[in-house]
Amino acid sequence: MSIKSTLSNIMSIKFITCLVLTTLLILLLIFRHYHLDGRNATEEIRILPPEPNCQSYSFRYTKSSEELNTFEVICNGEQVVYSALTGGTESAWVVSINQNGEVIQTSLDENDAITPRDLNGDGTPDLIVGEFSGGMACCFSYTLLSLGQRFRKLEISGAMNKEVQFADLDKDGALEVITHDYSFAHDYSFARDEGGLVEWPTPEVILKFRDGDYQVATDLMRKRYVHRSLALIAKDKKEISIAHAVTPEVRERILNMIYHGQGNDAFAYLDHVCPKDMEFEKQLFENELVLKLYDSPYWQSISLINHWSYNPPDDAHDEEAGRDWLIRD
Repeated sequence: MSIKSTLSNIMSIKFITCLVLTTLLILLLIFRHYHLDGRNATEEIRILPPEPNCQSYSFRYTKSSEELNTFEVICNGEQVVYSALTGGTESAWVVSINQNGEVIQTSLDENDAITPRDLNGDGTPDLIVGEFSGGMACCFSYTLLSLGQRFRKLEISGAMNKEVQFADLDKDGALEVITHDYSFAHDYSFARDEGGLVEWPTPEVILKFRDGDYQVATDLMRKRYVHRSLALIAKDKKEISIAHAVTPEVRERILNMIYHGQGNDAFAYLDHVCPKDMEFEKQLFENELVLKLYDSPYWQSISLINHWSYNPPDDAHDEEAGRDWLIRD
């Protein structure tokens, strides 16, 4: 074999080797950029520590600043599993139930005793901690701390501008959560004037601890009947006739009926209080209402409680939204 031929073979081998290495490098970069499950590798991957095996719990108060204190729940005397700030514009408290079954709220202050009790009916001692962030964008949030051998933190409600209520509605010894749906907040078609302040309807939603999580209790919501007196009907008819529009008060009443399983009665009530010459205005309200209901995080439960269809009709358009979308065979 000539020297020229040998050099040519060597160059070919080097070229192939370089090509293979380049291909492998590109594949490695692609692999690093996209995980095997298809997620982008630029997303942060968090490896959570295992749940602590807690044999005991204690509570600690620490002075964080001149105004703020920190409340901490400690597992096995060393691992902080939960903390909350108190003082200043921020506040935190514990929701509990006394021996008489009465719901009480205890501020998280170092002089206040805290006694965990089973609050959700799963047999494990709990604390329900409420927090208020303060400030212009002030909000309430609630968290259940399950203080069993395996510590668990369960969010009951995210940031809201109303306090959550707790009550043993079905008298089984466990606390239900009475919260609200904010899907209609900041929608001025549903707004009403309360002494110069704008208020929006926030329909009541009841949650119950079932299968390891808080779920919408449609059975309990259906029991809270929305009463309508003859005087109220007459008042609504008069105000709608004067305004020639579905008034905010009637809109809120319709919503409350729907969220308590009286949806078909709600539309019948709307027909009763609206004059015959307001068919267009009534249809416009139904359009707004139905589209808002579809956007609600509780829509699945709302449709279930009223025995309504969950999905819009085939080939439906938003401008056609109305009760016919819901009340179908």
